[in-house]
Amino acid sequence: AATQTSQLEETFGRKGLRFGTDATGAPTAELSVRNGSSLQLRLNDGLVTSYRPKVSWEGGDGCRELLHTVAGAGAVKGGVGLVLNEASSSSSLLGASEWSVADVDSDSYDAVQVELGCGVGGAKGAKLEVSYVVTLYPLSMATAVIVKNNGAKPVELTGAVLSHIKFDKRRGTAVEGLRGCP
Repeated sequence: AATQTSQLEETFGRKGLRFGTDATGAPTAELSVRNGSSLQLRLNDGLVTSYRPKVSWEGGDGCRELLHTVAGAGAVKGGVGLVLNEASSSSSLLGASEWSVADVDSDSYDAVQVELGCGVGGAKGAKLEVSYVVTLYPLSMATAVIVKNNGAKPVELTGAVLSHIKFDKRRGTAVEGLRGCP
C-alpha cells in the first residue's frame, strides 16, 4: 500500500491533493481547498468516506465533518457511494470492479478534482468504460458519472447515489438541489 501511495503521489500529487490509506488499509485521496474544506475518497471503490465543509454556524467558522463512515464487521457503513446497474440484471455492474485514478485537476485554491476509471463487461458482450469524477469546492462537493459503451449492443443502465447522512438535529436540515424521480 505504501508503494502504491507513493506512486500516486509522484504521478498525481499536487497542492490540495494527498494520497494515503485509511484504517482498513485501502488507498485514499484527501482533497482540500484554501478555506479548509476537505473530502476523503477511497480509491478502490469510489466511496466518499468523509466530507468536512467550512461552516459558519454553531458559533464558529471552522470545518465540521458532515459525512463520515464507520467500519463494521467486514463492511463500511456511511459515506457516499455510486450504484450503477444494468436494467436487465439485478446485480451491480461495479460490484467487483476496481477503480483506478485516471486523472486529477485543480486550480490549487478553489477546486480539486479526482477522476476514477474502470472497465466493466455487461450482459450480451457490452464493454463499458466508467468514469467517476469527484470534485471538492469551498462550500460543496459534486460527483459525476460518465459511461462510454464500446460494445456493439445498446445497454440500459440505472444508477443511484447511496448515502447515509447523520444529523444532530432535524430542525433546519435541508438538501439543496435534490429532486425527486419523475
